[in-house]
Amino acid sequence: MSRDEIFVEVVDLACAVEPRVVRQAVRLDDTPFTAYGITSMSMLQLTARVEDRFAVRISDGEALRAGTPLRLVGLIAQKLRTVARS
Repeated sequence: MSRDEIFVEVVDLACAVEPRVVRQAVRLDDTPFTAYGITSMSMLQLTARVEDRFAVRISDGEALRAGTPLRLVGLIAQKLRTVARS
């Protein structure tokens, strides 16, 4: 799965978790999720949905450190590569 495909899925999940997120405004960059209306609680909910959608495990600490779309997509891509190798 490409980074762009992961990004589209993450944006869909973010919009499902937090209705205030404007899909067209979210960019694959280091803009913090908080700028899009995602709170720390919403971030944990988003992480749970990401884990379900991509069948990966992300710790709460990893989720909070991955506080931007670019970082979260990178983390998911890394986890998917690790799963593919095992």
